[in-house]
Amino acid sequence: MSGKKNFLYKYFTKTPIKKSLQRLYLLIFLFPAIILSSIFGGVMYSTLKVWEIQRVRNSLVNAENSLNEMLSTIKVFSDRLYVNKPIQDIISTRYESALDAYYDFTNLSFLDDYLQSYREVISFRIYTENQTIIENSYIVKVTPVISNEFWYEKAVRTHGQIFWMYKTDSITKKQYLSLIRSVWSLKDNSYIGVMVINVNPEHIVRTLKNQFFESAIAYENQIIFSSEDNLSYADSQALRNELVYQKNRKSDDISTVFWKGSRAGIMTREFAPATNSISDFTLLYIVPMKELNRTTIQFLLPTGMIILLIILLSYIAIKLFSSYVNSRVRTVRDGIQSVVENNFSIPKTIGGTDEFEQIYHSLYLMSEKVSNLINQVYKQKLEREQISSRQNEIRYKMLATQINPHFLFNTLETIRMKSLAMGDKDSSTMLKLLASLLRYNLNVSGKNVPLIKELEAVQNYLNIQRFRFGSRISYDIITMCDVQKLTILPLLIQPLVENSFSHGLETTVSGGFIYIFISEEKPEYGPRLLHVSVKDNGCGIPEEKLADINKALKDELVDSYEGSIGLMNVNSRIKLFYGTSYGMKINSKEGEGTEVTLTFPLIEIEQMRNSRI
Repeated sequence: MSGKKNFLYKYFTKTPIKKSLQRLYLLIFLFPAIILSSIFGGVMYSTLKVWEIQRVRNSLVNAENSLNEMLSTIKVFSDRLYVNKPIQDIISTRYESALDAYYDFTNLSFLDDYLQSYREVISFRIYTENQTIIENSYIVKVTPVISNEFWYEKAVRTHGQIFWMYKTDSITKKQYLSLIRSVWSLKDNSYIGVMVINVNPEHIVRTLKNQFFESAIAYENQIIFSSEDNLSYADSQALRNELVYQKNRKSDDISTVFWKGSRAGIMTREFAPATNSISDFTLLYIVPMKELNRTTIQFLLPTGMIILLIILLSYIAIKLFSSYVNSRVRTVRDGIQSVVENNFSIPKTIGGTDEFEQIYHSLYLMSEKVSNLINQVYKQKLEREQISSRQNEIRYKMLATQINPHFLFNTLETIRMKSLAMGDKDSSTMLKLLASLLRYNLNVSGKNVPLIKELEAVQNYLNIQRFRFGSRISYDIITMCDVQKLTILPLLIQPLVENSFSHGLETTVSGGFIYIFISEEKPEYGPRLLHVSVKDNGCGIPEEKLADINKALKDELVDSYEGSIGLMNVNSRIKLFYGTSYGMKINSKEGEGTEVTLTFPLIEIEQMRNSRI
């Protein structure tokens, strides 16, 4: 016991309280809860799975009973026909003339009423070897072809025993599920003919559709009826393969098959129709796996959610409690640390009446006593140090003020006012434009700015250049979109305009122009685009030099390129900020001028605020 006690003592003294509480929760509650929940879930899943399979098996039995009930009704119908004396007399009579046969056949009008009273029957035939009778839809003469049919030979051989087959009707040439039995005379037990009653397929399909799940009937491993209208060949083959597999395995368990694009469970059951001793028919029950597992999921999902909720609530509770304890410990520790660092101005209380408050109250009383002692001994020294600290702070602020850029703007404003006072309006205007331009350039950051502000700065630059070049160069800013609502990365347009002046229009005598064209594009896919073009009619760029510039733009050779660094920087900033798929495009022809186009995503001011670009 002492060893365990020492181990626990060392463990808890070396581990923070918060972690210790959480680890105890994991060890004592969470792990056992997960294990027990998993065991409970597994047992319940197995139990519910067995229950679901039994429910499907019961449904399959109910479907079989429904079919047998319908087929039993047809068997009763066959018995009524079998013992009907007028029918036996007509079939047994050898007629000397057709007229005699005709008069007797008029007595069979009741057969139509028979047929209408049994909706399960679509038609019936009595095949006879009496060649003197008159044929109709009910009584048919036996031909050599019919006499060689398997079903006919079996009916004669079984001497009135009922059996069922899926065969082709000799008159309609359609396939039906048929009740077949030979008919023998009630007087002398002599052979009369073979009775075939064809079951109404729609009635069988309706019976299948009345089942809870999709079902089908197979005869000799072939699907003959299905509750699904227009059963595809692929689905029919899937059922056939599963049927063969089930028979080879000799199991009535549910197996899984791919059905209508999803997985489904299939259960098969061989059955013999009424009075048939041989099970040539198989009933298939098709249950989607989501339906098969619905009850299991409906039970386990809420149960699992409740367990998870309990675990979550318990975890939140232990988390809150451990955080509360940790917070109280941290508060007391911070108070002690403040006293250690000679900061005795700690709060009087941390609230509550627990042990942490008692410890903290003792700490507060101690800090007050120590603080009073220190104040009495070192009060004057502290005051001198505070005065010295304040003086140093004032000196620092004075130094910072000396390098404030407001000095530059104030100086420019002073020069402008003196020029205006001396009547030099041009110099005054140039100084005002320069101050505005410098103020804008100094205040910009790496974030987007309103496009209208950028254009105002560019216009200030162009107005300054107008004083230099006069009427030699004109300019125009054309906007094809609402620049009031758009944003742009700062200092993208001005370097292009400067480049046009310094490299394209420097030597222009007259007729020079600079156009700034701003438009938006709405592509079929992707974000809206903003195009900014700066075009001049200057000297242009030689073809070889233009190729070098485009190569440098493509490869982003900012440091190694010896040409226009301004263009390289603008292109690099666009790619870094907006993405490598955007950037600069230059079109130029020597002696005709140059057009530089920037392309990047269109970002509105409201959009920038929401996304904090």
